[in-house]
Amino acid sequence: VSLDITELFVKAKSNESGETTADISAKLPSSGACKVDSKGNILTRKFNGNLSLKDIDITLFKKYIENTADINKGKFDLNSKFDINNMYLNKTPCTVKISDLDVKSKGSFMGVSAPLVLDLVKQKGSIDLQFNIWGEFSNIKHDIKEALTKKILEQGTKNLAPEKIKGTIKDIKGLFPKKK
Repeated sequence: VSLDITELFVKAKSNESGETTADISAKLPSSGACKVDSKGNILTRKFNGNLSLKDIDITLFKKYIENTADINKGKFDLNSKFDINNMYLNKTPCTVKISDLDVKSKGSFMGVSAPLVLDLVKQKGSIDLQFNIWGEFSNIKHDIKEALTKKILEQGTKNLAPEKIKGTIKDIKGLFPKKK
């Protein structure tokens, strides 16, 4: 991803034994912001820290999102606590909130049916997901598609409230005459 950064702040310290701390923040296009704070050892290449992305324009990442639906607009926030060991990202829990999403209602978004995703956005106003990322920096893996599918299924079962089910059963029973 190529981004125009309007403000960049970097504060890093390291000593002879390799102990390193870094605080980095930046303003991104469309009023988005990024913050990373980490500590570790530059000699052993082991680091841990926090990553925070706020109000990021999702359209900047179109080519990285598994979808066949056109993404017109959207924003996301992402928070993560990471652990890196020799350029390998250990399984890292992330939370993402997708809001103001507008995608074409045909096709898929993040590998899930776009109409189902749009329905979830209409019901909730945003999509809040917990997922994981991991792997070599050159080949990062994630389970966001599974997390989105799970969220949609959970919401679907909540929509099948007992009152709706009872009403449906009553309607079905009405189709069959009672035996005398």
